[in-house]
Amino acid sequence: MIRLKHEIKQDLEMILEKILAFLLIFILKIISVESLRGLRRIQVSGKIICNKRYASNIDVFLFQKHLTKRLSVVAKSHLKCNEAFSLRGYRHLLFNRAVFLFVKYSYSGRNMLCEAKGKIEVLKANTERSIFKSKTYNLGGINLFNLYNQGRRCHFLKKNLSFKVVHR
Repeated sequence: MIRLKHEIKQDLEMILEKILAFLLIFILKIISVESLRGLRRIQVSGKIICNKRYASNIDVFLFQKHLTKRLSVVAKSHLKCNEAFSLRGYRHLLFNRAVFLFVKYSYSGRNMLCEAKGKIEVLKANTERSIFKSKTYNLGGINLFNLYNQGRRCHFLKKNLSFKVVHR
């Protein structure tokens, strides 16, 4: 009788292990299929236009905002004035979230240094579901000095002062 209880206990443990292994494999399969389904290729192109003003340190970021308000950079580029850009990357886009393009730059003129940020929304519909196909969303020309929808900060530069030391 004792031996029979021991065999039943072993059989139940073996069945439980098989059920847990099956559930684990099933859950991992679901996660992998869902993550592959959400992977999208994002390619954005455009041209930075400066309108004969001097701008420097132009950074173009392509990023995604998550439900937790956390940002993740998909692609980044450093440009000069009147230069074309092409950003591409792969990202999981879930819950119909959009991808944003941020432009950050500084320019000097009249002893001022300014930084401005602008945001352009690239909808999920403009991305490609397959990571092997190529679909480019062309933004056209982006005028830096009309792109202030995320704020602008300017700082006055201190003038160069030269001191003369006189010994008496």
